[in-house]
Amino acid sequence: IVDDHRGGVVVSWPREGVGIFAQRLSLADGAPLWSSPSSGALLIDAASMSNFPTLISDEAGNIIVSWMKSVYDSASRAFQYDIYAQKIQPNGSFSWQVNGIPVCANNKQQYHPRMALYVAQGGIIVWQDFRSTTSDVYGQRVSSNGMVLWNLNGVQLSNSNLLWDKVPVAIAIDGNNYAVF
Repeated sequence: IVDDHRGGVVVSWPREGVGIFAQRLSLADGAPLWSSPSSGALLIDAASMSNFPTLISDEAGNIIVSWMKSVYDSASRAFQYDIYAQKIQPNGSFSWQVNGIPVCANNKQQYHPRMALYVAQGGIIVWQDFRSTTSDVYGQRVSSNGMVLWNLNGVQLSNSNLLWDKVPVAIAIDGNNYAVF
């Protein structure tokens, strides 16, 4: 759940077998403000299992949602999670491509995205990454128009072998610098 800076909030949730949804609600009466009031805006369809949506908002009322998307890897014959994101305009329409943009589609597991707004220029997304033999922290800056700005599949921020289910990682930005802790 995130403040929409327009007198409401936006919530996002996964629905097994269907996809990930988001809905803007009025704080005055809890009324849904986007079309499909019973289900909200479908961010990604059920063609893949997706989980753990996280949200940030900017002062203009735009919302960026990131999530873990399950993708079948034919080489390993197993499913893996990648990190995807979508920007939603105040009226509920999408700014980026259908089913979101790939933030990290490395051939190993990526889990638990966290985000922070980078002024009004997009956001920084961090996640737990298993592309090496340990659990590392990677990040990616995404512009307001949906372009990834750092190295393809992100940059390594830490090789601390964190267990995110035991120690949550957070990101903060002061307008010029960011910190992951």
